[in-house]
Amino acid sequence: MLLETLVFTGLQNCKRLNYLELQKQLLELGYMFETNSDTEVLLKSYQAFGLDFLDKIDGMFAFALVDFTKNKLYLVRDRLGIKPLYYHVNTSSITFASEIKALIKSGAVSAEIDPFGLCDYIHIQLYTQNHTLFKGVKSIRPGAFLSVDLANYTIVEHVYWDLPQEEAKLDYDEAILNLRERIFEAVKLWCRADVPISAYVSGGLDSSSVATIAKQFLNKKVQANLHTFSSIFPEARFQDERPYSDAVAKHIGSEHHRVILPKEEIIKAHDDLLYVLDMPIAGYSAPYRIMSKIVRQHTRVVLTGHGGDELFCGYPKYIAAVLSKEISDSISGSNRVVNSSNIKYLVGFERQARQILGKSVFGDEKQIIKSLFFRTEELWQYVNPEFRSAVGDYSVSDSLLNMCSNRTTGYLKKLLYLDAKVLLPGLLHVEDRTSMIENLESRTPLLDRKVVEFAGQVPEAFLLRDGLKGMIRKAMEPVLPRMVSANPSKSGTMYPATELFDKELADLIHKDFMLLDKTGLFIKPVHEILSESQELINKRVTWAIWSLGAWIRAFKIF
Repeated sequence: MLLETLVFTGLQNCKRLNYLELQKQLLELGYMFETNSDTEVLLKSYQAFGLDFLDKIDGMFAFALVDFTKNKLYLVRDRLGIKPLYYHVNTSSITFASEIKALIKSGAVSAEIDPFGLCDYIHIQLYTQNHTLFKGVKSIRPGAFLSVDLANYTIVEHVYWDLPQEEAKLDYDEAILNLRERIFEAVKLWCRADVPISAYVSGGLDSSSVATIAKQFLNKKVQANLHTFSSIFPEARFQDERPYSDAVAKHIGSEHHRVILPKEEIIKAHDDLLYVLDMPIAGYSAPYRIMSKIVRQHTRVVLTGHGGDELFCGYPKYIAAVLSKEISDSISGSNRVVNSSNIKYLVGFERQARQILGKSVFGDEKQIIKSLFFRTEELWQYVNPEFRSAVGDYSVSDSLLNMCSNRTTGYLKKLLYLDAKVLLPGLLHVEDRTSMIENLESRTPLLDRKVVEFAGQVPEAFLLRDGLKGMIRKAMEPVLPRMVSANPSKSGTMYPATELFDKELADLIHKDFMLLDKTGLFIKPVHEILSESQELINKRVTWAIWSLGAWIRAFKIF
């Protein structure tokens, strides 16, 4: 009966991790199952609960559901945007896929630049709302689904989930205990697999916490030990964090792999990197693909620490931005008191704090948001007027501001909300694309629904009580090595990409710059733009522009 009225199309990479619990609930309601697949559980959950079933499924997913009794198509994306879902619609059809290149291959859309997506990318190297860099292609937003009337292809967007705003009534010690319990429950759930799993261990709080807990919940039928991986960049200019990752591996007794990423493979990855990514987004991503390739030689599933920074205040920019807001409010005549207690946590991050404060300290909220998100906005003045006029009065800063303007939380939580809606989906996009191209499933336990919703309910005053990401630090102290839990200044290990820009990758960059010059996307040659303004001479801008050129090359745009 079910399959006579419903057709389910599962998009690749769906993982509904609590399907066993749902299956048990459905069995108690009298539903019978012919398979053990999560797809059948999802179909019968819809039959039992209607669209309310979305409140019952957890995990990472993007799927389509057709209900012929209602002549409706539903396109659903998970709450945090871990898995992507894109669509193109016209008056007679709708086309959807988990990769934009599939839409292009289908012939439904052609590879052309979307002016709004271009405006987003030029300013923040990310995308707001449902924008993409391809004209006619939209992204379904995290925590939302589309209802499509198949009679006339009209679309209505529904938001089925958002971060909670009301703060829970609990003291700090209770919050720490609750957080620890939720993280343990999440990692246990996300370890559920019938194949061996592994974990990244950078030596920081997030990945170390996930790996430490995961070691306790392995499926002993398929693996005796946990494989852990850390990347090593001998030429990196940042702190050597091998002692921290080694300490975690020794602490949990994992089978640890120190991975020195081969430079020649990093270079080769750029041949089709932008085709793999679908569109330029976020920062330098080639090393992630090579790391995924190496991990896949050992396991099919890897756990990551994504989400901890964006949920629990892990970036020093938050302290600088809140300080800027307090100073600006105080100067404007409000009774706001400037709280200096968190300034001590900016030690080691003074340069970033100066940049944010220098751009925003006497401005309004829009200026603060621009200081946090804008990266290469000066480039917009060099974009072809045809694209600039096409966006009319559209403003990236207004788009960002509008996303959090109706939130009733304090200012710090508004900033965290913005990162959860804009920055985090960008980072997850890179992780998804660079892992799945190597047939590696990347899982993010800290983005479990229960952890995320608890982060939204935590009193804002708790978030920085013990410094950056202090709540996770406090919650995980009992299970982590002391040198890891007590390390307040992990800056992240980054591949020294800029050296490749000037040497091994110089010829490829030059060729893509020449290609950009031929397209007329910019009103001046790229090298002239880069040399014209001191503000623009930095490797981040080089990467941003080069990514556009490599994207145009990959998709044969223009």
